[in-house]
Amino acid sequence: MTALAVLVMAGRHQTPQDPAVQTFTDPALGLSFTHPTTWTRVAEPTPVAQSGGKKPIIPNPFKKKPAAKKPEEGTVTFSIPGVNGAAPSELTIVRASFSGAPEKWQQIQADANKNQRREVERQWQQEILGVPLLLTRIAYTKEGTATTALTGLLYNAAAYKLLFRLTGPAASFDAAQFEFTKAMETLRTTDDSLPKTQEPGKEVAPPAGPPTPESKHTLFGKPKNPPVVAPVALAVSVGDKKMQLRVPLGWTLEKVEGDSATLRNKDVKTPVTVKLYLSATSANRPTEALMTAANTTFDEYKTIALREDTPGTANKAGNPMLAIWRKGEGANGPLETLDAVVVAGDYFFLLTCRPTPGSEKTSERKTLQTLLDNVGLEPAP
Repeated sequence: MTALAVLVMAGRHQTPQDPAVQTFTDPALGLSFTHPTTWTRVAEPTPVAQSGGKKPIIPNPFKKKPAAKKPEEGTVTFSIPGVNGAAPSELTIVRASFSGAPEKWQQIQADANKNQRREVERQWQQEILGVPLLLTRIAYTKEGTATTALTGLLYNAAAYKLLFRLTGPAASFDAAQFEFTKAMETLRTTDDSLPKTQEPGKEVAPPAGPPTPESKHTLFGKPKNPPVVAPVALAVSVGDKKMQLRVPLGWTLEKVEGDSATLRNKDVKTPVTVKLYLSATSANRPTEALMTAANTTFDEYKTIALREDTPGTANKAGNPMLAIWRKGEGANGPLETLDAVVVAGDYFFLLTCRPTPGSEKTSERKTLQTLLDNVGLEPAP
């Protein structure tokens, strides 16, 4: 009997009728697995748009601004009890969209963790249901506690891929990983078909479905109106090329270091950092650069209460813009973050900020949104 057959049979023999286990299913992923009833489910995934809908550029699909507070779309978080009184571990499952080569994914994971000075203990690849599972194990210290994390991407040919992150105290992590591995042995597709391996560079469209209001949006859409240049020009550079960052009134340049700049506004307590790239020489595409930045920000959260994504349409300056707003709890209390990427002709740039928690109720959020709505980049005269 093949290893694949064993995995499939394990998923069928361990049924939801077993009182010791429950079944987790995400229709958007088309996957299901069983897990012990001792796992506490913290957040539930929500439905996503089908045909013509927006695909996620990082481990979650794009969605319209919610009318009310919801869990992060496409995300479910479990708390896994520790053994013998050990602290619990946390398992987060999200929907990811990635069609690059496996080596590219692993490099993104390695770079993101090294930038945070975290030790990448191991990167390897396993096979499950006949397709690769790309794994990265890292070690770092969190609030004075030695911590281990394991991330994995199921590299199947699907618009939405399973991406998980298991995090816990290093002292008890092996036990949590063993329990999670047993759950993954029950992984199966919801239609009992065998998945196919992703072909690098070949994107997979979401399943067919009825049109939705989101169907009108496309990633990096073209401007509908003539571009309007923001009034303030700030001197920056990309490599040896002198450029001007165009911003609304009220924004000033605090400092410039190489291809990076720091912006300030009296209505925003924390600075906005800007990293500029020439597309032709950048190792990553704009979406990949944003994914790396957003994954780095994601690690700062203990829990995420809300996530809002923009649809990727052009701003008033005619530059396509994607932004990710998150809020939740960080290591030191309430946390809010903004990660955004703006494409301006042959260039693109990342903007990051940590707004004051509760900024959606103040002018701070409005000031940041106005920046995103008008920011541009052009060669210096």
